Amino acid sequence: MRLSRRRALKSAGALGAIGLAGCTGDDDDENGDSGTMRVATAYAEDSPVPLAQQEFVENVEEATDGELEPDLYPGGQLTSGPDLGSQLQGGSVEVGSLSYSNLSPYADIMDIVNLPYFAGDFESFLNLITSDVWEEVAHEELRQQGFEPLYTWMSSPRAVGVREEVGGAVESIDDVAGLDIRIAASDIGEQTWDLAGANAVPVDWGETAQALEEGVVDGLHVSVPPLAAYGFEDSLGSITVIDQVMDVGIFVASRDWFDDLEEDVQEDIHEAAEETFEYQLDGLVEMAEESEQVFEEAGVEINELDDAALEEWEEATGYQRSEWDDWKTDLAGDMETFEALEEATEQESDYEVPGYDA
Repeated sequence: MRLSRRRALKSAGALGAIGLAGCTGDDDDENGDSGTMRVATAYAEDSPVPLAQQEFVENVEEATDGELEPDLYPGGQLTSGPDLGSQLQGGSVEVGSLSYSNLSPYADIMDIVNLPYFAGDFESFLNLITSDVWEEVAHEELRQQGFEPLYTWMSSPRAVGVREEVGGAVESIDDVAGLDIRIAASDIGEQTWDLAGANAVPVDWGETAQALEEGVVDGLHVSVPPLAAYGFEDSLGSITVIDQVMDVGIFVASRDWFDDLEEDVQEDIHEAAEETFEYQLDGLVEMAEESEQVFEEAGVEINELDDAALEEWEEATGYQRSEWDDWKTDLAGDMETFEALEEATEQESDYEVPGYDA
C-alpha cells in the first residue's frame, strides 16, 4: 500500500505538470527568458536554518558571468513544500529548495534517510549523500522524475522538544512513553514513534505552535535551527537531541528548464552548487550553536544524551529492527541496493563538517 500511494502521487505530479505554464527558454512570456532563474525557498533570507540560499544565488551569477540572473524568492513567496515540487517538475519555477521528505512522493529513495539511525549524524549522512551509489540511485531517480539535483543542505540532527507542562526534559526513551509527538504526515514517522511508545500526531507545520499552546501535542521532532527560525523558544520547556534522523533539504532545478540551457551554463550551475555545498558545511556547527543559544537565553533547557541513552533509543527504534525490513526493500528497490547504501554511510567521504566531534 505504501508504494502504490507513492506511485499514484508520482503520476498525479506528472499529470498536474502538464497544466502548468512552462518557463523554459522556448517560452515567450515575461519569465520565459533563459537568463531568468527564480530560486524559491520556504525560509526567510535571514533564517538560522543553514541552507545558504543567498550564497547560492550569488555563486550562480558569478559562475555564469551574469549570463543567468538568479532572483531569490525566500519565505514561500512563490510557493513551498509539495506544491513547489509540482511546479519545479512542470517547469513553472526554475530552482527550489525542498526537504527530502517533500521529494519522496516523486522519488521513493529520498525517504530512506528518515529510517531511524540509518544516517542520523553529520558524518554518516555526509558519507551517504556524497557517495557514488547515492548519485547512481537517488539522483538518477530525481532526474527521471523531472528534477536536476544541485546540492543538499543539512540543518542538524533532529531533537525532541517538549512543552514545559510535560513535567521535565526527555532524558531517556522511557520519558516519551504516552506523549503526543507532532510529526509531518509520514508513515515512517508514525512507526518510529510507535516503537518509541509515544503517539505520533500529524500536524501541518504552520499549525504546530498553536497545537503546542493548546496541548493538542506535547512535543515535536525537529532539529534546533528550524525551531529557532520559527520562534518556538516561547512554546517549549526543553529540547533533547537524539541523533535519530538528519533534518535536510536539497536544491533542485526543473529538468525541463535545465535541459534547455547551454552545456557550459549547466556546468556553471553545478560548479556554483558545489561551491555553496562546501560553504554551508563550514558553517553548520556554528549555526547549530547559535540556534541553541536562542533557546538557552529564553530559559529552554538543551540536552545531549550520553552513549547509553542513545543506545536505548537506537535499540528501540533503529532501522536494524525487523519492523523496518519491508521499508528497506520498498524504498531502495531491493536489499542489495539497500546494503550498498548502508555501506556508503560508513565509507569516509572527501568532505567534512568542520568543528563536528563525532
